[in-house]
Amino acid sequence: MPARRIALVFVVFLGFVTRGHAASTCPVPTSLSNIAGLQIHGFLTQGFVKTDHNRFFGPSDKGSFEFREIGLNASYRPLPSLLLTAQGLSRRAGNMYNGSPTIDFALARWELSETDDHQATLSIGRHKNPIGLYNATRDVAHTRPSVFVPQSVYFDRVRNLLLSSDGVMLHLDHYADFGELSLDAGVGKPVLDKNVEVMLLGRDWPGDLSSGRPARLGRIRFTTPDQRWQAALSYADTQIAFDPAAGSIPGPGTTHIGYLVASLQFNQGNWTVTGEYMLEPASAKGFGAPFDNEVTGEGYYLQLQRYVGPSLSLHVRYEEAYLDRDDRNGRASALRTGLPASFFFAKSWTVGARWDVTSRLMLSADFSGNDGNYFLSSRDNPSPAALKRRWNMISILASYRF
Repeated sequence: MPARRIALVFVVFLGFVTRGHAASTCPVPTSLSNIAGLQIHGFLTQGFVKTDHNRFFGPSDKGSFEFREIGLNASYRPLPSLLLTAQGLSRRAGNMYNGSPTIDFALARWELSETDDHQATLSIGRHKNPIGLYNATRDVAHTRPSVFVPQSVYFDRVRNLLLSSDGVMLHLDHYADFGELSLDAGVGKPVLDKNVEVMLLGRDWPGDLSSGRPARLGRIRFTTPDQRWQAALSYADTQIAFDPAAGSIPGPGTTHIGYLVASLQFNQGNWTVTGEYMLEPASAKGFGAPFDNEVTGEGYYLQLQRYVGPSLSLHVRYEEAYLDRDDRNGRASALRTGLPASFFFAKSWTVGARWDVTSRLMLSADFSGNDGNYFLSSRDNPSPAALKRRWNMISILASYRF
């Protein structure tokens, strides 16, 4: 049975379980999490974005409320060693996502082995990809200090490609006096959409995208016993094929994408320092000029967070990203494609604050100064020639979880 169909079965099953316990109550109260092992949680996030030039998540040059995420997840344990869990998500993000409900994740997880010093689990279905420090929780605003995840590593313009995959994942934990060591390894079919095609081929061409073979995913992570240090190394690769319709300009080509992320976080008192570095080797063949190419993308950021009280924190981040690490000013890519050089790089400073009003309600606000357009989606900015290289952005977010 295909993994996507398995995921749908889990969602339907959990829906019946939830309805059976909560048919007479709306909205669903948190107390349901104590009924027969059933856990129900969710979140509602609403953002506002204002830019002086260019568009990020809708018509932000005029002020945009077109960033909204509504998630509802449930988990149920029919057996001590078996967990069923799923999440439905409605995401509105400019022209990239229209708010249609989707299956964010849905899987069955078996506990294969558990002792005082180790744990092993196996999951099947649609799972969050174990990439870096933020990918698996990127939709839960409470898990990050800033309004948006760092775009230099976690590209929102191709979020679904990075976020999850349909397949099998093995997770191992080892606990020792020196710290916790964990390993994730799996294979899965990537989740493809029109945003991926626009990123690869410049626009939505007549034809279909498909995964040429299952993606390979892996992450090794180490955490010290006092949680002061956390380090991780993540890897993913996938192959995407394009089958053109009659008259389509790109030929029947294939793109291979690798993704390597090194992560390090340090916590000391009221300070948290986080840095991640990404390499993205990619090759496109068979499409014809100007689509065929071989580059190694690069991105990195350094983020500093300071807690100034029990519920208030401040943060600052610097990040850079390049389509081709050997073409940092974008000029060679501009000559090859005819697009502006600023389309192929981005440099950004972000400063902001986060206020945890209660344990459930969080508010955050950021100001970003940007040089380059690499973070921007062509679906929100269909005319590359109209892009301004230097632009600023104010973003405000409110998120409630239960």
